[in-house]
Amino acid sequence: MNKTILLLGGLLLVQGGIATGLYVNQQGTYKFEASEPLVAFDQSAMTEVTISDADDNTITLARKDDTWSLPALEGFPANQNKANRLLSSIAGFKRGVLVSDQRASAERFGVGDNGFERKISLTTSDGPKSILFGESPSFKYIYARNADDASVYTVTFSAIDAPVELAAWADNKAFEISQDTITQVKINDVVLRKSDDGFSIVGISSAETPKDEAISALVKAASTLSFDTVQVEAPEDVDFAQPIAVLAVDNNAGTNLVVKFAPEATQETKPKPTPEPNSEPGDGSDDTSPDEPASDAMPNAYWFTAEGRTGFFRIGRYRVADLIDAKRSNLVEIKAKEEPEPSIEDLDAKPQDDTVEAKPEEAAADIDIPEDASRDKASRDEPLLDKARTNGQ
Repeated sequence: MNKTILLLGGLLLVQGGIATGLYVNQQGTYKFEASEPLVAFDQSAMTEVTISDADDNTITLARKDDTWSLPALEGFPANQNKANRLLSSIAGFKRGVLVSDQRASAERFGVGDNGFERKISLTTSDGPKSILFGESPSFKYIYARNADDASVYTVTFSAIDAPVELAAWADNKAFEISQDTITQVKINDVVLRKSDDGFSIVGISSAETPKDEAISALVKAASTLSFDTVQVEAPEDVDFAQPIAVLAVDNNAGTNLVVKFAPEATQETKPKPTPEPNSEPGDGSDDTSPDEPASDAMPNAYWFTAEGRTGFFRIGRYRVADLIDAKRSNLVEIKAKEEPEPSIEDLDAKPQDDTVEAKPEEAAADIDIPEDASRDKASRDEPLLDKARTNGQ
C-alpha cells in the first residue's frame, strides 16, 4: 500500500515537472522578440527595388532624391506612399521564429532559389540584397529567407503587398492639375478661359447664357484626369491617329497637359479576320465586308496618351464622359427671342378686313350642283310626293 502511494506521488511530481517545463517554454516563446534584421541595409542609400514572382514577371521602382519612379515608363511617377510603405516593411523584417536552418528545406517552404512566391531585390550602397518569400503558414504571416542565408523565418507580410503589375505602382494622380493654376481648357469645340470672374466660354454671344454648373464640371474633369491601368505597349485595335477627343490644359505652373483619347475596341468594331486561303464559300471565312459598328455601340472605356509621357492609359467611360461628350451646346442656353408689343401707330396702320361673312342660305346657293345629281334626287323624291297626295285625298 505504501509502495503504491509512493509510486503515484512520484508520477504526480513527474507530470508537474513536465507541465512546468512546457509552460516556461511557451512563455519564453511568447516573450521572444526578434531584434536582428532579416536584411541589413541603409534606407537612405537604397536606390532601386525590383519585385519578381514565380512566373518571371518583374517590376522595378527607382528612387532619386526621395522620389520614386517607374523605369519601364521612362520615369513616370510611382505611387510615393505605397513605395515608401514597402521600403519600411522590408527594413522592418526581423529574424523572428526560426522555421528551418537547412538549405534543402527552402524549397519545401517556397523560398528556394528557383522556387518562390515573391523575390524582392534591393540595390544599395552595400551592394545587392534579396529576400525570398514563400508560402503563408497563417493569416498575415509568410515564410521568408535572406537569399544569402539558409535560415527560414516567419515574418508579418503578404505577397499582395508586393504586386508585379505596372498599374499597381503607377501614380494614377500624376495628371491632376490644381484648378488655381489653370488658365485655359480646350476640348472639342469648347474653349474655356480663366479671368478674375472664373472660367468663361471664349466667343460667347449676347444671345447665349452660360451654364455655370456645366462649365465647373468640365473644368473639374479636365483637372482631375486619372486612369485605371497603364501598359507599355499600344492596346490592340485602338486608333490614336484619329482621336475621338483632344484635351489641352494650360496653366501657369509650366505643366501643360495635352491628351488624345481613343475608344476601346468593342465586339462590333473589332476588325474581321482575314479569310483563309482556299476557304469554302459560306463557311464564314470568306466574309471580308468592311467593319460596320453598331450605331448605338458605346465603348466601355477609352485609352489615352499624353504628350511628354510614355505609356498607354485606360479609363472607364463613366469617369471621362464629361470630357468625351463636351460640346459648346451643352454649356450654353440660347436666350428666347422677345417679340415687341405693337404700338398704337402700328394698330392704326393695320388694314381692316372688309370681307362680309356670307349667310348660310347664300353660301348654299353659291354651291354648284351637277344636273345629273338633281335629276337623281327628284326621281328618288317622286314616290314620296305621290304617297303624300294620296293620303291628302
